[in-house]
Amino acid sequence: MVEFIENRKPTREEDGKYKDDMGLRDAMSEPQSVWELAQREQVDFKIESVPMGVETESQGFFVPTKKGNPMRNLHYRTDTMTALVDHPGTYTLREDGYGPIFDEMDKMFGDSCTMVRSLDNGLRLYMLFQPEEAIDFGGGTMIPTVGLSASLDSSIATSMHAFAFDPWCTNAFTSRSAVMRTKATSNHDVFLRRRMEILAETVNQTKALARIARIASDQEFTERQFHELVRSLPTVEKRRWAAQDKWDPVKGETVPAHGTSIKNYEFIWDSINDSWDMDKSRFGDTKWTAFSAIQGAEQHHLNGGVNGSKAKKAERVLRKGLFDPHHTLAQEAWAGLRFDELVSA
Repeated sequence: MVEFIENRKPTREEDGKYKDDMGLRDAMSEPQSVWELAQREQVDFKIESVPMGVETESQGFFVPTKKGNPMRNLHYRTDTMTALVDHPGTYTLREDGYGPIFDEMDKMFGDSCTMVRSLDNGLRLYMLFQPEEAIDFGGGTMIPTVGLSASLDSSIATSMHAFAFDPWCTNAFTSRSAVMRTKATSNHDVFLRRRMEILAETVNQTKALARIARIASDQEFTERQFHELVRSLPTVEKRRWAAQDKWDPVKGETVPAHGTSIKNYEFIWDSINDSWDMDKSRFGDTKWTAFSAIQGAEQHHLNGGVNGSKAKKAERVLRKGLFDPHHTLAQEAWAGLRFDELVSA
């Protein structure tokens, strides 16, 4: 009988390792080979599966079956003997795990991998590559960056994402949808065949954003204008309204706002303004500073949430801030600053 041990505790120490970027800077390294980072992150593992059963008094260990197959199989890592996930008996996982993905990404991008990060004991995987030179936009640089997200059991689709990564503040300006996506992890070889398309799309998006940043960096945006912009964002306005005392017609008196609502509003306001103060030292009081501050606050702080350990917040930032295309505040700021007009200018 296979004997399992409890899932390992995270190897990263929380204290002192997650600062303003909520772990993104710590997660990244100088460009190197995929396999080097995969081994460091301990995701170069193999997978085996065993039938799941129950211990009965009459028959001992009993495995329920359906049409000759076990009802459920448990999939586990052979390096640590820890469980990954269980599935119906007809569902199989690749025994070589992420190995084929690492091989193909190594062929595509060589020694340009800057991050390999796993969640849920290795069930989910995130990678970043910087295969192209940085693009100057006047006030700084943006690095065309390719991201890959995958999972062993298709809980998330295997997909490629285009980022314009700002190394100074670890902001990763991402497109609203994946460049390419395939439902099954086993079909990821489609990416290798379309390598140039992925790279071209990534570089084109970075150049377009750098052009907007160059124009917006020359447009003055005062402290007053910034505060007016923030207050006008629907998400901020919604939280501000929730944090106000309200008249209760049934009780005939004013009812104070819930403490959580007040805390959430103060958190979003303080996070955005702290980011604005930090970015002003680099860009000055400009439209680009306004957008970078709001986008950066959402990516690094707001997506992490108020509660939870620093490590958990860092994981949420990685998952939601980089690979979730729905960045509400950033989209609202983009619209409020009328950046679409700069695209067509």
